[in-house]
Amino acid sequence: MNDNDDNFPATDWSTLPAVMTTEEVAAFFRVCSATITRRARRGSLPSMDGLRVGRFSREVVIAAMKKNKL
Repeated sequence: MNDNDDNFPATDWSTLPAVMTTEEVAAFFRVCSATITRRARRGSLPSMDGLRVGRFSREVVIAAMKKNKL
């Protein structure tokens, strides 16, 4: 276990990009990117309007984290 594991998930939300890719969200939640894609297709983790699946707003990711959606 490294030093960063004690602080997971990060509480300094400002360090997250405003728009995150599937891979970035997967790394944040420590899950496979296929899990994020599946959740986006099911609607439990909405992707950004007007963009293809795979782009997520920081606010959506934070809300999912707070609701323990993943």
